[in-house]
Amino acid sequence: MKYYTKFILFFLGLLLFNCKKEPELIYKYKGKAALVNCVSPDKALLEEALFSFEEDLLNFYDPENRNYNQAYNRFISAYRLQKLELSSMVSEHSIEVFNTLKKNTALWNIGDKNGNLNHSLDIYKCIGEHITDQDIKETYNALINANSMSYRMIAEPLRRASYSLGKDKYLATFVALDMYYANLFDVDLTITKAKAFEKEKTTKQNDGENSHAAHDH
Repeated sequence: MKYYTKFILFFLGLLLFNCKKEPELIYKYKGKAALVNCVSPDKALLEEALFSFEEDLLNFYDPENRNYNQAYNRFISAYRLQKLELSSMVSEHSIEVFNTLKKNTALWNIGDKNGNLNHSLDIYKCIGEHITDQDIKETYNALINANSMSYRMIAEPLRRASYSLGKDKYLATFVALDMYYANLFDVDLTITKAKAFEKEKTTKQNDGENSHAAHDH
């Protein structure tokens, strides 16, 4: 009887553990001015995704000057050359954002678990309407309207427009979703998350030391 009771308690504990909900995403950038004015049920999540991506972008590609145009140019160049170092670039928060994006089935083509985004969503049409660079706007809208996004077709116009990404947050949202988060499916995030945590901890420690040094002066 005692053994039976222990078994029941163990089973209930296991059941409760498996039913335990994953922690919800903490919106780190909530309250910041919206960068993209598109109607979408996922608006808050997509804004968080863009803010987190751009923070990773600056920290990795231009940590000293923190110049968006320069960082975007380097990112696009690395993407075209297939030399993105996503495991080193991604932060712990962006991993959490990515995990939330993955659970949003409307963002992905049905049955696809390999980062194939659903470009028929209204958010992509809205992005196309607001892109400022006319060259890439024409190419982008043609591909979206045909529901045939091709990086071979868009790579060169995007390279030429890379310096405008610092201001054109509509196009930047496309880059964040399609060229950053969609590619995280190919990254071993169990290892990357530990690296990202250590990187953020080191950054915070350095910020604290710099703050103390400033006060000493």
